[in-house]
Amino acid sequence: MKQLSLLWILLIGLVFAVPAQAAIDVNNSFSPATIYPSQTSNLQIRLLNSSLEPVTDVALTNSLPANVQLATTPNISSDCGGTFNIANGQITLSGGTIPASDGKNAGVCLLSADVTVSKKGTYVHTIATGEVTGISSTGAQSNTQDSKGTLVVLLQDLTLTLSNASGDLYLHGYETDFIRYTFTNPNPVAVTNLTLSQSLYSDPNSIRFVDDGSGTNTCGGTVSLTKGTSTDVTNFNITGGSVPANGSCTVQVKVENRRDPKLPYNFYYSSNPISANKVTTNEGATNSNSATSAVLSRSGVTVRKAFGSSSVNLYKDPTTTLTITIESDNTQAIDNFNFTDVMPTSSAGDGTMTVKSITGNTCGGTASHDATSLTITNGVLDAASATGSTPARCIISATVSYDKAGTYINTIPASDLNTYQYASATANIVVSDRLLEINKALTRAYMYQGDTNTVTLTLTNYATDFSVTNIDLKDDLNSMCVGATCPNAGMRIWGGGTISNTCGGTVIAPADATVFELRDATIAAGQTCKVSFGIKASADSYPYGGNTSVRTNTIPVGDITYDTPTQTGLIYPIDVTGKVTVYASIGISIKPFAPRTVAPMGQSRAGMTLTRTMYDPNATSNIRFEYPLPAGHVFADDVELVNGCGGTVTAIPGTSTITLSGAALPAANGASYTATSAYASSCTISFNIKAPALTPPNTSETDSFRASGQAHGAQTFFSATDDSQSAPYNVLENYSSYSAPLTRRATSVSVNKEFSPVSINGGGKSRVRIVFANTEPTLINLT
Repeated sequence: MKQLSLLWILLIGLVFAVPAQAAIDVNNSFSPATIYPSQTSNLQIRLLNSSLEPVTDVALTNSLPANVQLATTPNISSDCGGTFNIANGQITLSGGTIPASDGKNAGVCLLSADVTVSKKGTYVHTIATGEVTGISSTGAQSNTQDSKGTLVVLLQDLTLTLSNASGDLYLHGYETDFIRYTFTNPNPVAVTNLTLSQSLYSDPNSIRFVDDGSGTNTCGGTVSLTKGTSTDVTNFNITGGSVPANGSCTVQVKVENRRDPKLPYNFYYSSNPISANKVTTNEGATNSNSATSAVLSRSGVTVRKAFGSSSVNLYKDPTTTLTITIESDNTQAIDNFNFTDVMPTSSAGDGTMTVKSITGNTCGGTASHDATSLTITNGVLDAASATGSTPARCIISATVSYDKAGTYINTIPASDLNTYQYASATANIVVSDRLLEINKALTRAYMYQGDTNTVTLTLTNYATDFSVTNIDLKDDLNSMCVGATCPNAGMRIWGGGTISNTCGGTVIAPADATVFELRDATIAAGQTCKVSFGIKASADSYPYGGNTSVRTNTIPVGDITYDTPTQTGLIYPIDVTGKVTVYASIGISIKPFAPRTVAPMGQSRAGMTLTRTMYDPNATSNIRFEYPLPAGHVFADDVELVNGCGGTVTAIPGTSTITLSGAALPAANGASYTATSAYASSCTISFNIKAPALTPPNTSETDSFRASGQAHGAQTFFSATDDSQSAPYNVLENYSSYSAPLTRRATSVSVNKEFSPVSINGGGKSRVRIVFANTEPTLINLT
C-alpha cells in the first residue's frame, strides 16, 4: 500500500500500439495534463493520415469544454495549412491538408494553443466521430472514432482559522477585542473573489461587531458589517478578496459586548462557529474545516454576602462575621457609590441581629453603622482587568450578634451603585440554643466504588453545670440510598468499625453491617467528645439514583435520645447529616480514531482505554468485555492488535466483535494515597479497523464505535472484580457510554495520463505518464 501525497507520479515504461486503419485519425491531448487554476496547458490536436496521398480541404468545428479558455498569450499555431482559429470557445479549421503517409509513418499535422482554466475540476475535450472531414482521391474522409483529451485542474481547500486578537477568552463590559479571520492557501496559485458571510448569535447577551473603521484587512476585496435581526451589528461579510499562493491573509473586526454594562452581572458564552464549506472562491476552493472563536462575555456588578458559618450555637458563638463582597466585571471604575445593608430579625420575629462593629472595608469612602445597619458612603470600586476572568472586587466585613435562636435571612434588595445595577443578594444563618449539639462530617467529600471513608460524629454539651447522659444514637447507612426503589445504599461498616471514641458508652459496629450504634454515652458539662467509624463503598454503591450522586447520610429525628438531670428520653430535635459524592470507579473510553476521516473501505486505528479511579490502592481483576464495531466495519487484515491490559483479546480480521477476558489493573503504581487525592490505573488496547463503502448517493457518512454502559445488574458487555472486597460486594460494572466517530468520505483523488509520443506506428513505443493527485488535507492510502 502506498501513501499518496499531493502529487504522485507513476511512470509505466513501454506501451505498444497497433497500426491506425482509418484514412483520418485524431489525437487530442493536454500538456501538462494536470495543472492548478490559472496555470497554462497546451492543447494539441493531431490530425493523422494513414493513406499514401494527402487529405485536402480538411475541416474541423469543435468546442472547448466549459470553463476552458484561451490563455492570455494563446500561442495559436498550425502546420495543417488552411485557416485555423480558436475564439469564444470554438475551434475551427478550414482548407487544411494532412500530409500523406510514407508507407511506414502516418502523415501528421498539428493544431495547438495554450489554454487555461480558472476553476478546479476535470475537463474532458472530445472530438466526436465525423467532426474532422477531408477529401482524398477515393472521396470524402472523416475520423471514425471519438478522441478524448483530459485536463485535470487541481486545487486544495483553504484552512479557515478564527481567533481573538488579544488571545483572551474573556470580554468585559466596556472592553473591545478583535475577531481575527485567517485564510490559509496551500496551493501554488492564488485564489480570488474570496467570499464569506457570518452571523453572530442573536442573543442580547452575546457580542456584536463595532463598525468604526478600526479593523484591518490584508485579503483585499470589500469587508462589510451589517445589522442582524436587531439594531446590533452582527453580520460579517467579505467579498472579492484574494489569498496569495502558498500564503495567507487576515481580516480583523472589532467586537464588544451587546449587553449594557450598567445592567446586573451576567455572563454568556459565544462560540461564533463557521461551518465547513462556507467560503467560496472563483477557483472552487472552500474551507474544508469548521472554525470557532470562543468569547465569554462578562459585564455588570454583583453583590455577594455570607456569614462566617451557616449555623452557630448561641452559647458557643454569640457573634459571627458578616462579609459583603461587591464585584464588577466592567473595565471602568465606579465612583461615589452609596450602599446600605439592613440587618434582619429572626424568621419568628422575636430575635434581633445587631451590628457590633465594622472590621474591614476595601471599598473606600466612609464606612459607618448603627445597631441595625451598615453603610458605605462615596465608595469606589476599581475597574476590572481587561485580561483574564478576575473581576474588580471590594469587601466590607462586620461583626454581628443575635439575641435569640432562629433563622436570620439577611437580604439586600436589588438596587444600584451610582446607576450600576445589581441583583438582590441573600445570606442565611441558623442560630441554635440547644444545650446538646451534634454534628457529622465525612473525611472525604468524594468516593469511588471500593473506597473507604471515615464518619465522625462530634457531640458538644453547652450546659455549664450538668452532664448529658444516656446518649443513644443510631446511624443507618442505608439512609444514603438515592431513589424510592433503591434496595440499599451500597455502604457498609468497614474494618473494625470504630476508629476512635472519646464519648464512652458502647459501640455496636460489626464489619459489613449497615447500622452504627452508640449507646449510653456521657458528656460532661461544657465538654466535647467524638466518635469515628469507617465505611466502605461497595461495587453497587454508584448506580442508584442515576449518574454521579450526592449521598446524604442522615440520622433522622427520633434516632438520637439523651437524658439530663431533670428530663429523660429527650429526642434530639433535628436531623444530623453528612454528605459525600459517589462516583463510578471503572469505565472504558474510546480513543479518537487515527485518522478520523478515511476513504470508503479505508483503514483507521482505534483504541480502548480501561481506567480504574480510586482514593484507596485497590487492584482489579477478572476484567472482561464484549463490544461490537459499528455496522459494516470489520477488523483489518493487518489488525496490528496491541494489548496492554493482559488477559486474552480476540479481534479477528474480517469480524466485527472485540472481546477481552482475564485482564487486570493494578493499584495506581507509586501513588501516595491521601484522603483528598484520587489516582488512576489504566491500560489500552489498540487495533486497526476497515471501514465499509459509502451508501449511494452519499458522499460522506459517519459511524461511531461505542462502549455502551448498562444499568446496575446488567453485565452483557462488561464486568470486573474489585480485589479489595469479597463477594457479593466486589462486582464492578460499567455504567457510562463512550464513543468515537469515524467519518468515511469520497476522496478528492484525480487520475490522469499522458502518452509521449501521442501517435506511433504499429509496433512502435510510447511512454505513458499516470498522475495521481490528492487534494485532501491528509495522506490517502493508495491501493
